[in-house]
Amino acid sequence: MIKRFLYWFRVDKLGPEVPLTYWMLFFPSLMRFICRKKFGNFGKDSELRPGSHIDICSKIYIGEKVTIRPGSFIYADPRENAGKIIIEDKVLLGPQIQIYTNDHKFNLEDIPIYDQGYDLPNKNDSVVIKSGAWIGAGSIILKGVIIGKNS
Repeated sequence: MIKRFLYWFRVDKLGPEVPLTYWMLFFPSLMRFICRKKFGNFGKDSELRPGSHIDICSKIYIGEKVTIRPGSFIYADPRENAGKIIIEDKVLLGPQIQIYTNDHKFNLEDIPIYDQGYDLPNKNDSVVIKSGAWIGAGSIILKGVIIGKNS
């Protein structure tokens, strides 16, 4: 049982599948504590709302006054040399957004995508959402995308 608790505290993710840290998201001071510990950066007055799923927190950088709403799924590629996710200050994120920094290979028409594997990691695969942007509910942002300031 202790190994499971240690795993939940150390794993590089936050969400309902990690019960030990997930309950912390319901309490603002505990939410900020665990987010500052797990994320590459977690800005002042930012929030991670319960119901969000975040994988590879250490490669995700959140600026000030950003709220990640319920139903959102943010996934940074864990491989070395892979891109990061950078969300700058005062970005509005609607619920159920998805952000990914990796992708399947799909260039061989005679082989099922399932069997083609993943693209090689590349630092250019980062996702950057500049300050003041608004990402509407249900948006999906894929690797290499840069959303401009105040857009």
